[in-house]
Amino acid sequence: TYLIGQLTPWMLQNLTPAGTFFLFAVMCVPYMLIVWKLVPETTGKSLEEIERYWSRSEQ
Repeated sequence: TYLIGQLTPWMLQNLTPAGTFFLFAVMCVPYMLIVWKLVPETTGKSLEEIERYWSRSEQ
């Protein structure tokens, strides 16, 4: 967060606002893939079922 706050003004000046936006957008792609692969779907599951899933994963 600190680096983003420090680098954003420089990027806005040198990469233009559109370039800065697209750089941040590209940086979000790996995070979306990580969430898609590693975070389980919990729709329609009870809290107990979710807890059992995470307890089983830790062992």
